Amino acid sequence: MFAKKHFPKNPDQILSAKTGFSLLELLISLAIVGVLLSSIYAAFRSQLMGYTTHQAVVEMQQNLRAGMFRLKRDIQMAGSDPGLNAGAGIKVATVNRLSFTADITGGEHDGKDNDGDGFQDEGHDCLDNDQDGFIDEPDEAEWYDGDTDDPHERVVFDLKDGKLRRNRQPVSLNIDALNFVYLDENGNLLDDDGTGSVTTGLSKIRSVQITMIARSGSIVPVLFMPVHDNKIYYNQQGHAILDRAAAPDGFLRRMLSCEIKCRNLGKYRF
Repeated sequence: MFAKKHFPKNPDQILSAKTGFSLLELLISLAIVGVLLSSIYAAFRSQLMGYTTHQAVVEMQQNLRAGMFRLKRDIQMAGSDPGLNAGAGIKVATVNRLSFTADITGGEHDGKDNDGDGFQDEGHDCLDNDQDGFIDEPDEAEWYDGDTDDPHERVVFDLKDGKLRRNRQPVSLNIDALNFVYLDENGNLLDDDGTGSVTTGLSKIRSVQITMIARSGSIVPVLFMPVHDNKIYYNQQGHAILDRAAAPDGFLRRMLSCEIKCRNLGKYRF
């Protein structure tokens, strides 16, 4: 009923019938597995490096763009003084601190004819004051009032504890350097004290060059992507504003520079 199983009678035949790996086969197998694992790790490391770098670069660029946008928008309004009686202008101009005033609000509801055109608080009177077919459009509003004491009319930009601040409120984080350079109407460098600051020549300022340097939020892990920042960073005048050569570190950094015309100062006023 049942098929008989035949087993070798010789013990040597029993041992030779068993299968297994030789030492050479085991070493070859381990070598192949090692090559495969190395390839997988290299691919993983490459992807991780790309992700880490991308995230850090995006963060730095966002900080730089946000800070530069706010600086540009506000500095273009520095010295705005439609009534020519508010004394608006740049008040402090050092290499890392800029303070200025502008008459940009306060006259909307003050009951005065600030621009001397015979209308009070225009822009809110349901009239077409400038006779262009539109009622209460924004350019009819008497938004200035002859002083710079209203909210947002005095602005101070500086850098403290890695934060670009506007009136002590953080605008951008992880900023390693903020540098201002001041130029006159001919593009000549204004430097009253030999360090880049302007003291007695504030009225001569017509444009401002800004350079900002942002860094990654944390040191990049050495295992993933070794970083050794030993660069010297320069502003548009070729002056060093951040020297990492003396103290290299593992942060990623990006720099952004621009020149802003102060359109409400001097010949740029309109």
